[in-house]
Amino acid sequence: MPLPPRPALLDKTLRIVARRYRVPATLAGDTDPSVLSQRPCATRLAVAIDQARQALARATTPPASVKQCFIDALAQLIHEAMRPDQGDPAIQAMVLRHQAPQVREYASLSAGAEADRRDVVAAVNAIAHPAKLERMPPGPLRTVLARLQAAASAASWPALAAAVPQLESLGGAASGPGKDLADGPANAPDNAAVDAPDNAPDNAPDNASANAPDHDPANDPALARSLSRLRDGAALERLQRLDELALDPWVRRYQALWNRNGPRSGSPGAVAQGVAAQQRGAAVEARASQALQALADRLNAAPEGNAAYRVVTSMRVPPTLPGDADRAKSEWDAALLRRVDAPSVPNAPVAPAAQPAAWDVCLLVEAKASVDAASTDFARLLRGLARLAQAESGMTYPFHSHQGAVPIRGASLAALPTGETDLSGAVLYCSDAPADPAPRLLNAACRMQLLSAPASVAYASELARGRPADTRELDAVWQSLLTSPQWAGVLNQYPQLYLVRELMVHADDLLAAAQQAAM
Repeated sequence: MPLPPRPALLDKTLRIVARRYRVPATLAGDTDPSVLSQRPCATRLAVAIDQARQALARATTPPASVKQCFIDALAQLIHEAMRPDQGDPAIQAMVLRHQAPQVREYASLSAGAEADRRDVVAAVNAIAHPAKLERMPPGPLRTVLARLQAAASAASWPALAAAVPQLESLGGAASGPGKDLADGPANAPDNAAVDAPDNAPDNAPDNASANAPDHDPANDPALARSLSRLRDGAALERLQRLDELALDPWVRRYQALWNRNGPRSGSPGAVAQGVAAQQRGAAVEARASQALQALADRLNAAPEGNAAYRVVTSMRVPPTLPGDADRAKSEWDAALLRRVDAPSVPNAPVAPAAQPAAWDVCLLVEAKASVDAASTDFARLLRGLARLAQAESGMTYPFHSHQGAVPIRGASLAALPTGETDLSGAVLYCSDAPADPAPRLLNAACRMQLLSAPASVAYASELARGRPADTRELDAVWQSLLTSPQWAGVLNQYPQLYLVRELMVHADDLLAAAQQAAM
């Protein structure tokens, strides 16, 4: 069955809906210093970057005035980021890492600290799990094992390291002359810990030892293996070194900067922040789906509607769909669908179907709390559309949603646009954020890439040391912008920002447009 024509009411709604987030298609800016000096440095950077892009598109070299505008604006951006009290703590922490080797070591060890902690705690639980300690008879071995467990629970790595030789001494004495902790090989794997699933809790008992029949604890092979793992492995040593570095004044300053940047991952503050973000996202999705449902109701009420339209939310892409799923959107917040067997004649009866009706995709909607969130999502959205468009026209694919399973015709998926210039009739970003009177023209990801470039960090380091910094050092950033593929996202950031904002509507505006178009 061929695809039916798009409903005129839908096209009219998308045509008249207010675009309160819209920005000009191009950034036509004057690079005269007297004019640009009145504008924020991030705006001046965005103007210079886009003028460079336009020059390269014409196969010409960007004018020297554009280059100077870029370098001067980047230098000011770095100065602002390095202000002691009002600057950017993430950039200041990056500069501190560049300056101090002990901070670099601390940052490197911190990146693997959680994995090291899990490794050490697993080795301790293999021999000193509380459930095992309860069954052990009182004595020196139980006392030291309890000390080992307490140190692991308190993350007191020096105390834990001190308990290891005490256990080795007790085990060697108990096992008799010439024997080394039950003759267990020092490097034998502790299967109970090594083979445990990654998602097993740290305090899970070692079934191979905790539930074993009673025997002489000093002759337990798990004791020898775990002690060897703690003594010879690098995890405990790295955790101790991390604690030592945490006392360094430069490291403490680094920690303070990261604390200013937001709560640490896994902390109660970070958890609360994540819950609030989820609630905010759910609220935006609810408003977007309500506005889309109002549009579906208007389409169904039209003479040619025939109750053919519905809205589904959280529509998940089935694994049977062909195409590359890597980094592509796998779930769509809301979708407007049209029933395939709906008659095209106004008010015609619908014949009973022998099987569940299939549906065609008319419009996909993504709910975002901000323009920055949509900009960050845009590449995934394009990859998601490209995957949907690889559907086979003769197939029907089972998508799952909050409303249950929905069979979608491959023909409607294959007809979806995949280019950046013809998306307006197929997809919308929907938000409830207020329109910003002065839109930020340099997105957050590009700003961070500019500030974290090696030349920018070196320039900022000179400022941090109180030395005069030479802006000519930033010429390397300009050359990377013009020539490096890794900088293509920055070079093209404004056209992408324009596309994202063109696709973005407020939920209230979509609702108003649906009501207006139906009149």
